[in-house]
Amino acid sequence: IRMVNHLLQGRPGNAGTELGRFLINSTMGAGGLRDCAGDCFGIKGQKAEFGQTLGRYGVGFGFYLVWPILGPSCPRDTIGWLGDLALTPTTYMSPHYAGIETTVGMRVHDGINDLSFHLGEYETVKKAAIDPYVAIRDGYVQHRNRVIKGEDSRETGTRPSY
Repeated sequence: IRMVNHLLQGRPGNAGTELGRFLINSTMGAGGLRDCAGDCFGIKGQKAEFGQTLGRYGVGFGFYLVWPILGPSCPRDTIGWLGDLALTPTTYMSPHYAGIETTVGMRVHDGINDLSFHLGEYETVKKAAIDPYVAIRDGYVQHRNRVIKGEDSRETGTRPSY
């Protein structure tokens, strides 16, 4: 996903880095179970997703919305999420080899794993803000604008969390 989006954004160097990470982690990283590229060689990935690519091509933010379970988004990022879903290999798992339960289980696992890295953040924002909704909305919009400009493309997981 990241390699394709780096190519679409005109960043072949970053796409090459992602390809290198993929090759290293697939071989030396026990089939991708370990981030050997980052841990052993210090090759860090840069997050790139289709919502970011659309933003780089001038597609506007639109309006702020919150999807149940998925969290904060906007129309551009929702379409981007669908584009990334089309690039995700597990989307195409055949029911003959792996049932729908396996595919859903993998997605739930990814969501719970990502959430485990951000536990307590919402409560922290809620305590610090007069209006938590406005604080989270403004934080999301600012974060997405920084990502589009290329100021915040560090590897931080699959979705921003507030």
